[in-house]
Amino acid sequence: MATFQLLRSLPPLLLLILLAAAATAAPVDDICRETKNAALCLSVLNSDARSKTANLPTLAQIAVDAAEFDAGQSKQNIDRALVAEKDPKRRANLLQTKNLWMDALDAVLAAGRDLPARRYAAVKASGKKISDSVAAAAAKWNAGVFPYLKEERKIEIAGEAIAVIAGKL
Repeated sequence: MATFQLLRSLPPLLLLILLAAAATAAPVDDICRETKNAALCLSVLNSDARSKTANLPTLAQIAVDAAEFDAGQSKQNIDRALVAEKDPKRRANLLQTKNLWMDALDAVLAAGRDLPARRYAAVKASGKKISDSVAAAAAKWNAGVFPYLKEERKIEIAGEAIAVIAGKL
């Protein structure tokens, strides 16, 4: 009852502004709660200022952009490591990692093409492919230290966010 009286006492313009802000607020928290690592998801999506007021398609684009940036940067690091690596076993792991990273990058690019075309089922599948590809790259290292773990986690969570968002569109 007190809340209703408080709302009635607000000037109509202020009430409209508050309602509009609530209606347009980005669902970042809701999206990230549906991923394996909500805190990392929030960090990835909130790194772009647009996420505060983004609608779902824009939020998906933010996740695509984040995955593309991190996957592209990591791929360059993998390429440099491949050139310098002399140990055959480690080199083989790096080569497998590069191939899986390329699969993830292809899926990122596909999501980026499918999103504006509103092919949301394809975007969702691409998001899953992104996550699965980088997770598989990390798994190839078995007990060895995966040198791209930080990037892998960010790309994997961006892929999950893409899939979650696309599932809501």
